[in-house]
Amino acid sequence: MALANETKKHLSQMGIPAEIDMIKRTRSFMLRAGMTTEDMAEAIDYSRPSLGLFLNGIYDAHHPNEANSLKIRAALKEYMDLHDVEAEFLLRGTHYDTADYLAVRRSAMNALRRGTAYLLDGAPGTQKTWTLRQIEHEVNSREGARAVYAYARIGHTPQSFLTEVCINAGISQRGTVDQLIRKLRFFLGKGRTLLMVDEAQHLGMPGLEVLRQLLDLPPYFGVILAGSHDLSQRLSHWQMEQWRSRLRKVHYLNGLVPCITHSFG
Repeated sequence: MALANETKKHLSQMGIPAEIDMIKRTRSFMLRAGMTTEDMAEAIDYSRPSLGLFLNGIYDAHHPNEANSLKIRAALKEYMDLHDVEAEFLLRGTHYDTADYLAVRRSAMNALRRGTAYLLDGAPGTQKTWTLRQIEHEVNSREGARAVYAYARIGHTPQSFLTEVCINAGISQRGTVDQLIRKLRFFLGKGRTLLMVDEAQHLGMPGLEVLRQLLDLPPYFGVILAGSHDLSQRLSHWQMEQWRSRLRKVHYLNGLVPCITHSFG
């Protein structure tokens, strides 16, 4: 049913993105959030077939006027804006520019500019994840730069690891290992990109070698590997000479320094 003229005017004034832009944003959001079409349709109170038509660009097949999709675009925008803001709020919290953080930040920016690699070594509780997330937020606030955070799980194969990276980058995760590498280079290679791998000690030799392909060949992604001391020991092994030769520096995180209190009297 065509929207009433008053409704169309109201939605137009809300600054709803064009249909093609909203389709791209919705697909990216669903990938990052791990949502199916059914999940998203339920979240915005639409039927799954209606959302499917919209995502395939044929929502207005029988009604050429783009204004016919204004209502579903408005529903999608409202839902994604809400949850993107909530994610942003959870990230920000209270942040302190400690000496450790500033040192890692300098290395991350150098890796971004030059396509080099750095290692972040720290035991649990030394704020590795928090540090990476803060840097990710800063880089993604810049024009022409991109940071992609990925968490390496125990048992990650090269395929599942690259799938995780693609999802976090908002790229389709379908394809072989070689196809996923080409997708990352194609879609992220237009600007400078920093890949940040948390708990990288969980990556086996095949996973590290796949990551090295992204580091070694154009467009030369910057890489930050963050993990426990086990990762540093593994990279010091003779079999990891190729990786060692690419690491510019190792940062050892000590965590928060305890406050010393004094009693008087």
